[in-house]
Amino acid sequence: MSWSSTSVLFAAAMGVAVMVSAIMADNREHDDVVLFVSDRAGQQDIYALTVGEGTIRRLTDSQGADFDPVWSPDGMTIAFTSRRDGGAQLYWMSADGSNPQWVGGPAPGISYGGRWHPDGTHLAFTSTRTNPAGLFSVAVDSGETREFPGAMGYPRHYQWSARGDRLWLMERDADQRLVELSWPEGERRVLVGEQDNPGNLGFFSISPDDRFMAFTAGRGRQLRLYLMSLDDGESRLLENVEGNISHMVWAPDGESLAYVASATHRGDPARNHLFVLSMSAPDAVPRVVAASPADDERPVWLDSERLVFVSFREGDPRLFLVSVMGEDAVMISEGPGQDGWPVARWVH
Repeated sequence: MSWSSTSVLFAAAMGVAVMVSAIMADNREHDDVVLFVSDRAGQQDIYALTVGEGTIRRLTDSQGADFDPVWSPDGMTIAFTSRRDGGAQLYWMSADGSNPQWVGGPAPGISYGGRWHPDGTHLAFTSTRTNPAGLFSVAVDSGETREFPGAMGYPRHYQWSARGDRLWLMERDADQRLVELSWPEGERRVLVGEQDNPGNLGFFSISPDDRFMAFTAGRGRQLRLYLMSLDDGESRLLENVEGNISHMVWAPDGESLAYVASATHRGDPARNHLFVLSMSAPDAVPRVVAASPADDERPVWLDSERLVFVSFREGDPRLFLVSVMGEDAVMISEGPGQDGWPVARWVH
């Protein structure tokens, strides 16, 4: 699904702001800034939503689509992908949207999917400047760009370790593989390869302590959830998790995994519902979070107790806030157009 963009400044209705405040468990509202992508101004742009205040600021305003924003580790810079100069290219800008710059300068092909190294010195990204598309890194201070050592064709998804000494990625060329690379050497370790692949690979997420990988695999369109120990590479299917799994993300404390599954709930047709699974008891029954007759998608954690997610319960996609302790979900991005692609400041 593609997401579009923007409006200038938006203040939430007073009733919504009151309900949002009731969900807050502490005084961290000033830290609760979520980036998202919206077409509310008629084109795809990037916005910043301050959850505690209910305010929305437009950060980009270019002729081409802007999307896939990612916070730098210090929260001072945002990397994003833009079509403002034709094909998709990687940019970064200050957190207030000022001073957008082309990362690494002009390059052939398209570049996208920037992911910050935990110390903020490098960005990993995908580029078609090679054939097939490859994984690259760019140094923030110098703009020097090089192929990521050890990576092979068509990287689809990648994530840095918390310490920055490793990067995990999914490769899709003739085969599908889950791979671990050391940084900066690029020593290669295949975690799931052609011989032991349980089916089509879909998505993965690494625990905050870098000990476990949750990933999806399956036959056809039915992707199941697996849990792998990154110490020994052993994985097992979580039999208690049902439905087609499309997205999952670990809580910052590592105690829970939020995921989206297409499943039947209380007799309604199969929809994308949001679930939370306790990782201290991964064989326990997952809990449905803020279920509705509409589809819910793309959860991100504000902290280990609150989630922002995209829902179609109001028709067009909107951002909602929910406490995993059971409160009702609250819409936090009321406005025209379609909102999606939320990114919280907590990033592993």
